[in-house]
Amino acid sequence: MGKFLKLVVARWLARTPLGLVVLGISWFLTRRRRRQRAQRDQFERTGAEPLS
Repeated sequence: MGKFLKLVVARWLARTPLGLVVLGISWFLTRRRRRQRAQRDQFERTGAEPLS
């Protein structure tokens, strides 16, 4: 149900240029958040400290 709702919202937002901007920003932020989470998990598994 959640994936279906996301699809409906994405299709609704994609109708307008402003909606496409919102989708692009949310896509970028989601990618960045996933990348940071993956790096944090990797550091926790290896026991190393992050550089930043």
